[in-house]
Amino acid sequence: AEQEHDIENVFIALKTLPQCQRMQECLVENGYSSEDIGQFNTLIKGIDERMEQLQRPIVISTEKSLGKALDREIDMIIDFVPTSNRGGILQISGRLRAGRSKGLFLYFYDRSIPTHGNMFASGLRPALKKIAKSYSHIQIDDI
Repeated sequence: AEQEHDIENVFIALKTLPQCQRMQECLVENGYSSEDIGQFNTLIKGIDERMEQLQRPIVISTEKSLGKALDREIDMIIDFVPTSNRGGILQISGRLRAGRSKGLFLYFYDRSIPTHGNMFASGLRPALKKIAKSYSHIQIDDI
């Protein structure tokens, strides 16, 4: 997706701080430079240092902290936080500013958990079709 859509910055949203730490480890294990990976969450205690993390091409954040990154333009959001309400997904996908040509949203969910699959089919897919130029989702059993 990076080359195809000219992606310069990506936010990865996760639920917990241990997941954020593990995601950074996985990215480094897969060849990404640790200098290119920022953490915008409470793993970084100082607010000034946390804001500096936003300048990195890949920023890992909790869903809660993502809402505080207000002044950062985002090319792509990869959301690993399953939601049971339409408002939550619209809020996080809304971080991709209107009119951006690169605004890509990738939503992961676990189809083995019936409420995740049902919520995507009945609430999220129709909502995303209305607001997004393009969206994608990956079911865990597709991987």
